[in-house]
Parts: sequence; structure tokens; C-alpha cells
Amino acid sequence: MLSKKIFEKYFYDNYQSLVVLANPRSILNNKYAKKDVKKQVIRADQLIHYIQETTKNNDNVYTEQDLIDLSNWFIAHHIENPITIINESPQKDYDFSDDLRQDLKKYRLKTSQENNYKPYFIFTNQQMENLIKLLPVTIDELKKINGFADIKCEKFGNDIISIIQKYKMDN
Repeated sequence: MLSKKIFEKYFYDNYQSLVVLANPRSILNNKYAKKDVKKQVIRADQLIHYIQETTKNNDNVYTEQDLIDLSNWFIAHHIENPITIINESPQKDYDFSDDLRQDLKKYRLKTSQENNYKPYFIFTNQQMENLIKLLPVTIDELKKINGFADIKCEKFGNDIISIIQKYKMDN
């Protein structure tokens, strides 16, 4: 608690926020920015001058030895916080949904081009996600997915099921 109070009291005396624009061609529209925000934005070529001016007016400049001593103090006073893992789950198997999604998209594009349809006519992205989630392997299971009625299942059902079965067998 004491260290928190000290930190809050002295932090802004020693540290300042600064935005450095590395690209000299960057254009910043600071028309509506507050004055203190405008002072925190500089270009990279102004950085050395800014640091020199800041340290010239600051009594809290640390030498290299001061920083080494400070870091050694932190290391000496470091207390390890034990971490308790609750409900550690076993590693999941490989998620093949991305591969299945890509194959379904390829099928949808190829079929839509062959039949001169819009790709979403074959199945929408939402229907594709439902295919991946439910993994139907029969026409009856496919018909339970919203948007797959008799005609669509008759035209595309067997192809879609064969793509899904391939992934179910491989995984």
C-alpha cells in the first residue's frame, strides 16, 4: 500500500508520455487536440533535443550506476507469486474446421461458377458455419439445417456430405 502511494506521488515527476512520429512525412491533424496533448507529439528528428531539454531541467537524472543499483534492489525484493491453475483442461485435438471451411468455400465457388449462380445461393456463410458445427452425414441431417430444403439438398447435398465425411474420416 505504501509503495503504491509513493508510486502515484512520484511517477509523473519521472516519467512523461510522448508520441514520436517516425515518418517525417506524417501529417497530424491536431486542430482539435488540447494544448497538453500537442506538446506530447514530436517527430523522430526532435527526439534527442527533447530528451536533452527534459533532462537539463530535471534533478532526477539517474546515472548508469543508479539504475543498476535500483534494478538490483528490485531483484532482491522480488517475491514470487504462486499461481494455482484450476480446471486445467487437456490439450484439444487438432481443429479441422478451418480446413473444412476452406474446402466448403472452394466447392461453393466452383459450383456457383459452373451453374452460373451467386455463391450464396449454394449456401450462405451462416449455413456453412452450421455445416461445420453440426457435421451432417445424411440428407436428413442436412435438411435440419436452416436453408437446406429438398431442392437444395437434391442438387448439392451429396457433394456437401461427401466433403464433410472426408473430414470426419480423416479426423
